[in-house]
Amino acid sequence: MVESSQGFPHITLRLTKQGSAVLPTGGGKKNPITVVNLGNRQGHGSKLKGSVESLIFDWQDTQEKREQEGKPPLPEKSKPIILKIDPIAFDVEDLRKYGIEVIAELEDGYIIGASANDPELSKLQTKIEQFIKAERGGNKIAEIWEILDGTRRPQYILSPEWSSQC
Repeated sequence: MVESSQGFPHITLRLTKQGSAVLPTGGGKKNPITVVNLGNRQGHGSKLKGSVESLIFDWQDTQEKREQEGKPPLPEKSKPIILKIDPIAFDVEDLRKYGIEVIAELEDGYIIGASANDPELSKLQTKIEQFIKAERGGNKIAEIWEILDGTRRPQYILSPEWSSQC
């Protein structure tokens, strides 16, 4: 520890030679939705797994329809995905570990992303399986509250004029 403030005479530094370090308390309170998800691994994991499978099916169905209509195929490497996450606990950058690139982070935990070179979302599916089986490394999935399929969109994304036309 510095004995004096010779290098900084304009700053008054207090010298403390004894005392105990104050360590930050761990974790804090978890969101009730995340706690429920952790307690219902099978139900939450199955819901997310079904949403991922539905997304993949929708993507494949869209490609087939475009092909039948004579339209060019959409890029295979990345597909759009919308998730709702725990806005406090979940680090958006963790989505990269699941093969998802973040395009936009919206209010209330909504994330617009794209599968990054993984149209089957295999990394995300693996993590969901780890969560269901209570294996190490799967608990973060409890902080992913919902994966929206292609037909559903968060209501507030659409303006009142747009949603009245739909």
